[in-house]
Amino acid sequence: GGPVTVDEEFVRFANGEQDTMAGTLTSGPIASDDGDSAWRGFAERYGQAFPAGRKGPSIYAYAYYANMRALLLALNDVNGELDPGHEDLRVALADLWLETPTGRFSLDNNRQGVVTNFVMELARRGDGGLRRVVVDRVRRVDQSLDLGRRAWLALGTPGRGTPVCR
Repeated sequence: GGPVTVDEEFVRFANGEQDTMAGTLTSGPIASDDGDSAWRGFAERYGQAFPAGRKGPSIYAYAYYANMRALLLALNDVNGELDPGHEDLRVALADLWLETPTGRFSLDNNRQGVVTNFVMELARRGDGGLRRVVVDRVRRVDQSLDLGRRAWLALGTPGRGTPVCR
């Protein structure tokens, strides 16, 4: 599953199903146990801003933060001027890259985010419960999963048999 499939809410549910859920792999653009100092600082500031909220930022809170930051930087680049069709703003966004709490963020030629992603596994905690553990951090993941546009398109339309699992 993806980041929304195996989020912290799912982990709470899965704690009642440790025998069948342990070892489940997932991935996504945030990892609550990311040890990077930029993420830890972001999560700490988030907790201070929302003390009655979740333990840390959700995928949605992080996405809102990164997207709004990008928009504000692009608006600054065009001096807040929005021409008809917002062409100058679109160019500013297309050319923009920024450092986020999880790494560099930019857009590809299809205006899709190129971001760091984490591979995580549901692993048992010392008390027998489950938690997501980072297995790998992959920087600059693009829409074609780093295969390149031509190779990605050659795989065909995604479906039950495409791409072939090996």
